[in-house]
Amino acid sequence: MRRGTTQTIVINIGDDLNINDYTTIWVTISQNGCVILNKTGTDITIIDQSNISVELSQADTLSLSKGTIELQVRASKDSGATAVASNISTIAVDRILKDGEII
Repeated sequence: MRRGTTQTIVINIGDDLNINDYTTIWVTISQNGCVILNKTGTDITIIDQSNISVELSQADTLSLSKGTIELQVRASKDSGATAVASNISTIAVDRILKDGEII
């Protein structure tokens, strides 16, 4: 991923979990031990029972630094009585020469 770009990240949840069964889904992105972005609701698209996608805007990717980010999906149902979390994935973030959003 490159800073300052729009990104669609597709996340495979795994075959042992049907994401359609869950009412709340969070995608959390952290860097250097700090949570940078939380995406939920309309930011997330369910593709099928084991795949979701999350859209990142230019502003979202500009909030990241060059290096590595960590990404995790958490979901719950039954008002939080059942909650699950994915493995933590890592994604490389590359720098750009000119900072800021472009229109």
